[in-house]
Amino acid sequence: MGLTIIGNIFNCSGYAIHTRKTVNALNEIGVDVRLDTPKPQHWERLCTDAEFNMIEKPFNHNDTSIMIAQPQFWRFALAEKPANFYGFLVFEGDKIPNYWIEYLLDERVDKILVPSKHTKKAIMNSLAAYHKNTDELLTVNKIEIIPHGYDSAKLYPEKNAKKRI
Repeated sequence: MGLTIIGNIFNCSGYAIHTRKTVNALNEIGVDVRLDTPKPQHWERLCTDAEFNMIEKPFNHNDTSIMIAQPQFWRFALAEKPANFYGFLVFEGDKIPNYWIEYLLDERVDKILVPSKHTKKAIMNSLAAYHKNTDELLTVNKIEIIPHGYDSAKLYPEKNAKKRI
């Protein structure tokens, strides 16, 4: 069974950066990854060989699909009818937009992936305001926290911190 990651890698949004880093990290550890991404003109020049190969793989309905995007876009991936669908979303506020709720409650969404307890709490706050019994609508178990990774090569320990004080 493979994994289809759906998201744009050809712009500079946080979602695009997350999508690109995720597919490349999964590919590097040997996961069979297919990448479904919008392709701008001359897209072949804008990606690595590995990304090109992931983009060229055919869709398999038996694969699990993960869409890294705001929930209103998940319906495009769900239209492909994957065996399993996970939506990955990020939000910094204390409540998500109300119009996202219908997408989160879609019975075809198997899991909702979020990067933090904060995002999970924002979802639960919005659901609580939407409906008094949130467990009836969306169990907490449907939401999984998958923290953002980091590139240790880009993080440097503070040098000579005492000299600056």
